[in-house]
Amino acid sequence: MNATTVDNAGPATAESDRLGQEMVEAMGRFFEGFGFRRHLGRTWMVLYLSDEPMTQSHLQSELGLSAGMVSTLLRELVSWGAVRTRTLPASRQTWYESETHLLAYVSRILERRDLPHVQDLDRTVHRVITELEAQESRAARRLLRKLEPIRQLARLYESLATLVIRMATGPTGSIRKGIQLVRGLRVE
Repeated sequence: MNATTVDNAGPATAESDRLGQEMVEAMGRFFEGFGFRRHLGRTWMVLYLSDEPMTQSHLQSELGLSAGMVSTLLRELVSWGAVRTRTLPASRQTWYESETHLLAYVSRILERRDLPHVQDLDRTVHRVITELEAQESRAARRLLRKLEPIRQLARLYESLATLVIRMATGPTGSIRKGIQLVRGLRVE
């Protein structure tokens, strides 16, 4: 991990290379845990750790992946807003750098990928519960008891996702205040 672990004090040490590589692999597993491809997380982390923008060929070398795979990964990361392209003076190549406002990136994923599914579930469960409440059968009451926790979970997820999205567009201290708020909650 030559390009990604150079710090202000000089060349990267073998230990910092090892730790940087450990983080690249951990981010790959993290992305995979949320349903993304592992190499998306690895690619993003290499760019995030790099002090300078990188070309596709630099990324190929760092990740040990083919040109086609890196190209596909970069297109996807750019489409999610996780990576930006840059043109550098006197260079005809495209350079890539990671989004460093992490909450903005996460909020885009929530807004574009997760939230629509949660909102669809919430609308459907709300409609079904409304129709069941109009019925007076034992089967309807049983189904109502089963569906209420699903409605609550969908609303909780939607509320939390909305909180993250709002914090991403709020003032700089929003993240810290959001963490304090959540940690300060007492659920009894």
